[in-house]
Amino acid sequence: MLAHLVLHYVGPSKHLEIRLAPGLNLLTGDNGAGKTFLLDVAWWALTRTWVRAMARPWLRAKSKPRIEYKFESKVTVADTSASFDRARWDWRIPKGRPGNPGLVLYARVDGGFAVWDPARNARRRRDGAEELPRDPAYIFSPSDVWDGLIKTDVTLDGAQTRRSVCNGLIADWVAWQREGGVRWNTLIEVLRAMSPPNEHLEAAEPSGLDPDESREIPTLLLYGRAVPITLASAGIRRVVALAYLLVWAWFEHQRQCELRDLRPTHQITFLIDEVEAHLHPKWQRVILRALRGVVDRLAQTQHAEVQIIAATHSPLVMASTEPIVTEGQDALFRLEATDQGVTIRELAVGPRGDVVNWLVKEFGLEQARSLEAEEAIEAAEAWMRGERDLKAPFDTAEKIDRALRKSLPADDYFWARWILTVPSMHPVPIRRRSRR
Repeated sequence: MLAHLVLHYVGPSKHLEIRLAPGLNLLTGDNGAGKTFLLDVAWWALTRTWVRAMARPWLRAKSKPRIEYKFESKVTVADTSASFDRARWDWRIPKGRPGNPGLVLYARVDGGFAVWDPARNARRRRDGAEELPRDPAYIFSPSDVWDGLIKTDVTLDGAQTRRSVCNGLIADWVAWQREGGVRWNTLIEVLRAMSPPNEHLEAAEPSGLDPDESREIPTLLLYGRAVPITLASAGIRRVVALAYLLVWAWFEHQRQCELRDLRPTHQITFLIDEVEAHLHPKWQRVILRALRGVVDRLAQTQHAEVQIIAATHSPLVMASTEPIVTEGQDALFRLEATDQGVTIRELAVGPRGDVVNWLVKEFGLEQARSLEAEEAIEAAEAWMRGERDLKAPFDTAEKIDRALRKSLPADDYFWARWILTVPSMHPVPIRRRSRR
């Protein structure tokens, strides 16, 4: 498992350090604070490949930029410090055979994926010599996930050959459904686990009715009708793609191990950027718990350990972790941006109560309301504290009252405090709900 990362003069701060838990690690913070950057560096530390552009060092650093990382497993500990070589314009890693991080998966926010499989991408020793991997890693664009990943090889005589690394979600879904074997049953179980209660994703018969598409297209039963998966909402496609990634990567790893006479991995690291992307709140509330449960169930077949590192902007996703996190095993982090750079603060594990508490305490909002309502309430509270040097349009009680009436409902709990403290304000009429 990835134990820690230390970034010195690279990224959003001159020194950034995070010590990760062996189980679930959840990162939150403002846009631009570096959550995706940390996931990219974590992927590189584990696989020695960049999923996007290489991390750039500070050009005017006071000391040599470096990336330190450590990952641990049942059989190996890799503690590495990589320095930046400007002549080569690359990160120089000490020589030696890299440690094996196990199966590493990265679900990117744009719908693309990255997979590093020790059965296909790790270096092998043969006859005392080290053989480079055929492919350093597999980087899927969003279209590759659906239509398949094709690699082109160049032979010694210059000829090009094409090979299929992955058939893609559309082809595999239809083939697995026709076969009806363990992969299909696992995919269906994963889809159900990742759905909200009473809204399980159910598969229908593949559709071949589109005159412009010769392939059969997977179909889902959505709200009483069959919908080709390519026409489903962005949120549904996100969930389906995540489910497919997990099932394909795990069964492909087992197949490769069987073909190559290797032991299956003893650990899985799953990186997820913006896990809530495109999802309705009722899906946000279950997605992380479901993903963790799914990966744990897959890994149990080989007694493998699982580490998840996810980034989110959603207070509901953060709140959904309360029943499933354990101190020492899991960790929550907040990236805080200041004028001096970014710092990482580990949050206490435990219940916060209503999701509003997450918005106010951990997401930096003064009020979990509209910006106009927040400004009016903050001005009203200042007035109630006796402050009278407020700026327009909140420089009188009457103006504050008008702003409150415009932005708050008539039955808002704040009215009691305002009217009791400023009795000159007329009571706000309460709309009574009609009884039916």
